[in-house]
Amino acid sequence: WLEQMVASNFRSNVFAFNAVIAGFARKGRTDEAVGWFDKMIAEGLEPNVVSYTAVIDACAKAGDPAGAVRWFEAMLENGVTPNALSYNAVINSYARLGETEEVSRWLDRMRAVMPPDEIS
Repeated sequence: WLEQMVASNFRSNVFAFNAVIAGFARKGRTDEAVGWFDKMIAEGLEPNVVSYTAVIDACAKAGDPAGAVRWFEAMLENGVTPNALSYNAVINSYARLGETEEVSRWLDRMRAVMPPDEIS
């Protein structure tokens, strides 16, 4: 539906794009999530913490912690402050693969800026 809106020159917003990105992320469909992220930027919209976190989560669900970290770092480079969900998505990407040392390292990194929540 968003693709039809964009094609018909309807001016969308970051919330609509985030919903589509998150939908693909839930299924671990990283390429589609990233594609919609890129379309959002092409529309002149600024990605926010929800946008980045959804792509990080897509990487996590696809078993790609390196991708999750790349997107986390891109978020920081673009001046977007991560939230607990952002950290949790990276942590989850490592936990899914049983990489406990990286989980611990990311928990420490999270603790440096915020307390872990009940999900962390």
